[in-house]
Amino acid sequence: MNMYEAIFVRKSTRKYSMELLEDRTLEQFEHFLGQAEALRSNIKTEFKIVTCVEQAGRTQDSFPKGGTKAPYYLIITSELKQDYLLNAGFLMQQAVLYLTARGIATCYQGIASFADEITSEMEGEYVTAVAFGRPKGEVYREPQKLKRQADEKMIVWKEEPGENLRMIMKAAVAAPSACNLQPWRFVAYENRVHLFCRKNSMFQAVLSDIRLLDMGIMIANLYTAAEELWLDVSFSRSEMLAEKRFQNNEYITTAVFREKIF
Repeated sequence: MNMYEAIFVRKSTRKYSMELLEDRTLEQFEHFLGQAEALRSNIKTEFKIVTCVEQAGRTQDSFPKGGTKAPYYLIITSELKQDYLLNAGFLMQQAVLYLTARGIATCYQGIASFADEITSEMEGEYVTAVAFGRPKGEVYREPQKLKRQADEKMIVWKEEPGENLRMIMKAAVAAPSACNLQPWRFVAYENRVHLFCRKNSMFQAVLSDIRLLDMGIMIANLYTAAEELWLDVSFSRSEMLAEKRFQNNEYITTAVFREKIF
């Protein structure tokens, strides 16, 4: 299974077997994290794997407060720059898809917090974490059990899309989100898509940060699908759209797709 295929079978796992992963598996994962593509290359980030598996009669690190009990957690910290939440979500989802493709279960930890000694030596501010490890039960779900809103509620097609763009958008809307609220909205043309985030009083009061993490997660799915189809994708903000005020949505960025040139 590759990362694109993992998009459609990944599920949030909340019950884990407290067993160690193979050293080689963790080494390969750490190598992947070091090579992961950032959405914003000017933002410094750092990953850390926290191990909570008992070894020689003791637990290496403490479980987070308010989180899922799991053998491992992946933490990301970041500089607090513009788009840092989008960037963190984009990076974290790549890690999640990597693990999923290798049969390792994951669960985003939206409200979990870690003891200061775990994050104090990391650069930047704590953003979010993902629990991971071997699951108790099935690691995958059937693709048809994915619960998402109908495409017509999320996508406005301005031009007739080709098969590639339909596949990319299918991957984008399959992304996980806090409380499955699916805040993304799209205006799609033949080779470009404007990305918007749904405005909502609940988001503004409680989930204003999480919605931008969710957008970054969705963008990672979109990026992964484009890579699968051998398409280059670039992200930039349209100044015209950025200056507009939309009643129900906030403009985030625009994705442009081109065939790869060798």
